[in-house]
Amino acid sequence: PNIYVKMIGIGSDIPRRLTANPASDMSPAWSPDSRFIAFVREEYHGKVKTSVLTIPAIGGPERLVTELTYPLPLPLSSWRYVMNVPYPLLAWTPDSKSLVIIDRLSPREPLALFLLSLESGEKTRLTSPPEGSLGDGAPVFSPDGSSLLFSRAEGPNVGSNLYLLPLATMMLPRGTPQQLTSAKEWC
Repeated sequence: PNIYVKMIGIGSDIPRRLTANPASDMSPAWSPDSRFIAFVREEYHGKVKTSVLTIPAIGGPERLVTELTYPLPLPLSSWRYVMNVPYPLLAWTPDSKSLVIIDRLSPREPLALFLLSLESGEKTRLTSPPEGSLGDGAPVFSPDGSSLLFSRAEGPNVGSNLYLLPLATMMLPRGTPQQLTSAKEWC
């Protein structure tokens, strides 16, 4: 899979291919200022290597933003269906200066959400899923940037629930996530 852009109302019905790497490119997200597209690239050469990249929305050179610390043992495309962690895999902050990504600090802990500065490359943990859960995914900001909605996969045979994390200035957590739904079964 590659990333394509289709311009609306420009007179061309042909999508423009932005990426051409033989790896799998997925989960594209437009920056709020419409200048860039962030996406996840997954390569498999005996082991999985997962990276977050950006590319100008009109095409141009890719920029490696970060590599995930402990990629999953299976490709994300397969893992999503096996473990019920929903897409998207990343989200832009409303000011287009940072991304929220899915990562973890050790191979034994569940996936968590991290704020990744595009300028410095610094990762700041936003969520800490409980031990035994599969982790957090599908981050979405409120339009004003005051909160982050995400999904937490409680376990392999248990449903995912939605959580709302209030945010303070600089997109840092203000309090703990509030559970909004109560799924009992995996679906």
